[in-house]
Amino acid sequence: MPEAPKAPQKLLPAAKESIAMSFVSNALAIAGFIILTFIVMWGVVHVASLSNFSFSALFASSPKIEITVPKGAVSGQPATILWKLTREDKPGSFSFLYQCEQNFSFTTRGFADILNKVPCGASINVGSSTSATMIGVVVGTGSVSVPFSVIFTPADGSARVEGSAKVSVAPAVQPVQQIPVVQEQKPAQKPITEKVPVKKTAPVSSGPADLSVRIIATGYIDPASGALLMNRAPNPGDIVGVEFDIANIGGSPTGTWYFDAHLPTATPYTYTSPAQASLAPGAHIMNTLRFTQLAPGGGLFTAIANPSSQVNDANRTNNEAAQVIY
Repeated sequence: MPEAPKAPQKLLPAAKESIAMSFVSNALAIAGFIILTFIVMWGVVHVASLSNFSFSALFASSPKIEITVPKGAVSGQPATILWKLTREDKPGSFSFLYQCEQNFSFTTRGFADILNKVPCGASINVGSSTSATMIGVVVGTGSVSVPFSVIFTPADGSARVEGSAKVSVAPAVQPVQQIPVVQEQKPAQKPITEKVPVKKTAPVSSGPADLSVRIIATGYIDPASGALLMNRAPNPGDIVGVEFDIANIGGSPTGTWYFDAHLPTATPYTYTSPAQASLAPGAHIMNTLRFTQLAPGGGLFTAIANPSSQVNDANRTNNEAAQVIY
């Protein structure tokens, strides 16, 4: 006979964990995590101490030099380069070094605004200064990108810090009326001026040609007479005049030659002469250069014969003469 169906049985709920047991489990878990963290931290500190490093050094970056270069630097115009040493508080000194580039040089203004050339490839100590005002000089029509470095040398002899950057200097572009007016006074066919008769002298040697430069006088040009006057210092608005003599004291003709003149104008300017007629042994030529826009306070005028060594010159130490114009 079939069995009578049984009534469904009720499932009993799972036994609940007591509140006390739950608290103990959580406390043990937290304590274990704290112990594990402590062990890891102790190990890191212990390893750092064995390696002679501080704990903070593991998270600190090395010191470095941040450099700010001027934008739109132009040849002949002052430009300031800034730098900053980060994450370093040791006493020491900075040095500035720029790479040699063709047709480029850095200059600085010295006493009486005379320009001093900064040698390339040489480290220049600037002490604790964090800036340098330089005048980039570009020869030619193209911009020049110049790599340079700033180096910090700690006083305690520890490792130095170096930063590098590049500064781009564009050639000067000026309206025609702002370029110094330069006039070269000389006879059309003879190698001496009509004003000063010069006797031909015997050569001092029988070897190659030997060009020698000598500055005769500096002053300003009288606008009425055109004469070179020396009764006062030239003003920036004057036409400045410089009279100088170039002689061949060697024993051979020079052949075609040239001369340059660095002018102390507000913007540095180099005058290059046209081709000069050959000078026979013992002959010479006297020139008067006239130019405008004398720099405030004056500066150094320099005449250089045979600047590119076209002439086989026996003695190049006498190819240059300079005179300060105030």
